[in-house]
Amino acid sequence: MKVKACIISFFFLVAVGIFPDSRVDLQANDLHSWDRLPHAVVLVQVPFPSPCEKDPPAKPELAAEDYLERGRLVLLQPGRDPEVLVSQFHSAADPELSYDGRLLLFSGKRQEAEPWNIYELDLTTREVRQITRDLGNCRQPSYLPRQFLLVAMAPPPKQSHSPATPTGEAEIEGKFVFRSVDEAWTLVSFVRELPDIRSEGCSLPATRLYSCLPDGTQVRRLTANLSRDFDPSVLPDGRIVYSAWRRNSLARGLKGWIDLFAVNTDGTDVMPMCGNVGKLSKRMAAPVPRGLLGKLIFVESDVAPWDGAGDLAAVDLRRPLATYAVLKADADFVYHSPSFFADGKVLVSRRPRDGSASHAVGVLQIADGEWTPLFDDPRYHDFHASIVAPRPEPDGRSSVVDDHDPHGTLYCLNVNISDLPKDRQIPAGVARSVRFLEGVPRTDHCASSDPAIEAAAPGGAVRRLLGEIPLHPDGSFYVKVPGGVPLEIQLVDEHGMNLRSCGWIWAQNRFYQGCVGCHEDRELAPDNLMADALWEGPPTFAPPENQRRTRDFLHDIWPLLVKDCGGCHGPTGAHSPRLWQTAATDAGSDLAAAREAFAAIMVPETPDWRDGKGRFVVPGHARLSPLIWHLAERNTAPPWDGPAASRPAVPMNRPEGSYPSDSLKMWMEWIDFGATWDAVQYPVPEEASGSLANGERDAAEKGNETVTATP
Repeated sequence: MKVKACIISFFFLVAVGIFPDSRVDLQANDLHSWDRLPHAVVLVQVPFPSPCEKDPPAKPELAAEDYLERGRLVLLQPGRDPEVLVSQFHSAADPELSYDGRLLLFSGKRQEAEPWNIYELDLTTREVRQITRDLGNCRQPSYLPRQFLLVAMAPPPKQSHSPATPTGEAEIEGKFVFRSVDEAWTLVSFVRELPDIRSEGCSLPATRLYSCLPDGTQVRRLTANLSRDFDPSVLPDGRIVYSAWRRNSLARGLKGWIDLFAVNTDGTDVMPMCGNVGKLSKRMAAPVPRGLLGKLIFVESDVAPWDGAGDLAAVDLRRPLATYAVLKADADFVYHSPSFFADGKVLVSRRPRDGSASHAVGVLQIADGEWTPLFDDPRYHDFHASIVAPRPEPDGRSSVVDDHDPHGTLYCLNVNISDLPKDRQIPAGVARSVRFLEGVPRTDHCASSDPAIEAAAPGGAVRRLLGEIPLHPDGSFYVKVPGGVPLEIQLVDEHGMNLRSCGWIWAQNRFYQGCVGCHEDRELAPDNLMADALWEGPPTFAPPENQRRTRDFLHDIWPLLVKDCGGCHGPTGAHSPRLWQTAATDAGSDLAAAREAFAAIMVPETPDWRDGKGRFVVPGHARLSPLIWHLAERNTAPPWDGPAASRPAVPMNRPEGSYPSDSLKMWMEWIDFGATWDAVQYPVPEEASGSLANGERDAAEKGNETVTATP
């Protein structure tokens, strides 16, 4: 039977042109048409001009996928006419070949009104099988390497010593075992749109990375970013590289930025893949393997057009954070959807930068930027091309993630370790504690109907306090947090102000997520020292939902403003600025006055919060906010904050003396928590409460039992 299967596989691969003809030279100057290729190629076609070209999206920097509406899959086989695959579908896009080249994942919808779902096409029989159902729009599928579940067979290990009595090695009472190779899970990843959850600062639905078994069961959320995760691809080491739109702070203005990240196939250990270099948006990353010298090629732009096209750049897979480079290419064109072709070459589409013609597919020499035309139907945009050929399957990945454990674990060896310039580093001992904030996704219920509020509010996520713990003398911490929820970590000084914070991170259920320091050099291993925090059991910061404290303007700050500031800055006050004009005589006028005051306080220093700073408030940074300087009667910006530390403070000069410390703390927390208008109206979507998809938890648990018994 094995011999028969091998013979069938061989003839299939020959039939679709996977095995190259040894007589065909792969030099670029011989690639004058797709008919000369030794491989079949699958691509996506969209009519030219696309409706999105005529009516570009309102938020082009977010690069929505609407441009693939009415797309179709086309198979180019040497010596044959182009074949439209799955022609019965209204729209089809996002082709992804299996590792043996026999199956094709794609996203599609049979009717215009249907949501996008993930399907699998057998290239031999042309049979189509649906994978996702009832999850809304699901796009951009990928085949993942096999995943092995690491199972605890006994209680967790216990140590037989303590710092006071170092008697020797730990005594292990439990053990962990790998399942056998036959029990490995084959997974499919995809991007799921969450229609009820909004991205930070915009009206587009949030998207997350998910995975499932090939039959569509065991749906699991992998990422917990509060905006948009998309464009996933699988790296040679088995991790998923993807683009993520982030705007947890206003450091890059209201638009935020789109950067590249890598994550394990179970959603653990997310890592940056490019860093703070290059242009605003980085998309469509494609690994080009070449042993240890492989590259990750991607499309970047500052303001992406309707299709997300841009210039080409790359990093080395071995040192992605230190090797960013712009690739040579014709500046009159913008490029789209690169994919691996051969050693030193990529398939990539391009069109004129002025939009005067459609996308055409070609082969790009990475070294010199020479682009050789391969296929162009001028009636269509031709892009998302990839060769139909076997490719190495990455090694399997192990996982300890278990949704029956509601918590993940976070630890840091020393927050004082940093690779920032010396003048920007926080001196050791200044950070006294660490604060853990939960990010609450925005929903349709969060939007204000008042244009003044919408214009003034940065529109970010509400943050709720999970807990705060003193740092150990060596700068370490060790805590348990709710599993699979967005988290922000803030270093806090002796006055309770945020000194430095991270972007959205998460710890998957039962996983230990660690870091060396605060913005440490990721290419260096830490010193071999036992952190103080690890000698003690971690506290659990997972209070009930109704006990997770937040701060907002309407409920916390407005009463303080009326009581403490109304005499000088209210309707009858004599001091500038006048924060509100409406006299608060009833509930309606009180709300109107609060809106006026909020809009006045949240005035940006530059248009569209371009530098992330307000005239009085810098959201997320109480220490940099002139309003706090006024209340505290001193500039609270530390020396490492640069020019802000030398700006003069305008003291309050209260006749009663210093402003009350408890009221000042409330102001500081409101700003450090994001300076939101109304946090009470933010419900927590069920999808955000764990790693599994909304409505899939019970089914997945049953599936876990089934897979455990009969993989």
